[in-house]
Amino acid sequence: MDLNDEVLKTIIFSDFMRKLALVHAACRYLCYIIHQRQQLKRRRVSHIPTQSTTERQKVRDELMSRLRNSKKCYDVICMGPQAFQGLCDILRRDGDLQDTQRATVEEQVGKFLHMLAHNQMTRTMSFFCRSGKTISRHFHNVLRSIIMLEDQFLQQPDVTQVPLEILQSNRFNPYFKDCIGVLDGTHVHVKVSNEDAPRYRGRKGYTTQNVLAACSFDLKFTYVLPGWEGTASDSKIIKSALTRNNNLKIPQGKYYLVDAGYMNRSV
Repeated sequence: MDLNDEVLKTIIFSDFMRKLALVHAACRYLCYIIHQRQQLKRRRVSHIPTQSTTERQKVRDELMSRLRNSKKCYDVICMGPQAFQGLCDILRRDGDLQDTQRATVEEQVGKFLHMLAHNQMTRTMSFFCRSGKTISRHFHNVLRSIIMLEDQFLQQPDVTQVPLEILQSNRFNPYFKDCIGVLDGTHVHVKVSNEDAPRYRGRKGYTTQNVLAACSFDLKFTYVLPGWEGTASDSKIIKSALTRNNNLKIPQGKYYLVDAGYMNRSV
């Protein structure tokens, strides 16, 4: 066999391998197209409502109707129907909370409030006929929306004017004319790791955060400082509140009413 035959065989073999590679690539692409079409078909089929999902939706609609229009509202979310609807409207307008494909804002907020009011976990929320994953997603949607309203509702008091509740009371005016509110700590249950539990376990034996809250005389919260361990003293927390960024502001000559757990001091 001469040199020309060897060259010819090499060319033919190279051409064959190139065509084989093209066929292989085409087959892989065809398999990918078939797989994608099958996946799309499955998704389309899964979106078709079944009798079971339709029945669950009817149950949810009935529950939400009862929640908005009956005394059941107080039992489920510890809030009246008008206040509940008002909160939903605010979250929809100012908190960027939107209806999803299968859940209204009202349903999402209702689940959120029910979990807070009764210390419920996602897996125990059968009242709303939803899976734990869906309830968890809705809970965090509402939580993010509420956090967005912080600057709108948590506003420290205007100290240039005497509160009307003091000014219009012969009992308190002028003795409390420089008082701008009341503050205290409250213990809120939390779940923490076993390693951190001793720092959060207070005198009652369970793990908490010691949350500082300030309130004006018209019963509106004006400042909240969460995060401190249940074992932290009130005096330590108030010191942190006065010195941190976004601090509790007490102008010269003004004061808050407190209990004996807080020291007297000027700022």
